[in-house]
Amino acid sequence: MLGMVCGALCYWFNDYNEAYVMGIHIYLILGVSVFISALGLSLYYKNSTYLSPLFLCVGVIVAALGRIFDDLRIDPTDHNLFPFEIMSLLVIAVPVAFLGHWLGTLVHKARR
Repeated sequence: MLGMVCGALCYWFNDYNEAYVMGIHIYLILGVSVFISALGLSLYYKNSTYLSPLFLCVGVIVAALGRIFDDLRIDPTDHNLFPFEIMSLLVIAVPVAFLGHWLGTLVHKARR
């Protein structure tokens, strides 16, 4: 659910061909929101595993696919390269999610 919020923040508030939301690049919004979410999840849950950042990324993909399918319903010629959109999301979201998770786990272990 949290991953869907992160994906919606960067994908649902702009047009298909716009890369900026309120002057901020969508991939910067995605990276920061996924990092904060992964960090928060790993700090909040003591037994957080590597599946937490993966499920966070799945939520981002689901939100992006929802926007893509909605745009395709309106104009079928939009998003003709949507697999590359999904890959670019994964290239950004997965490392950032694991970095946030690792940092949260490191902080959690240092508190013990």
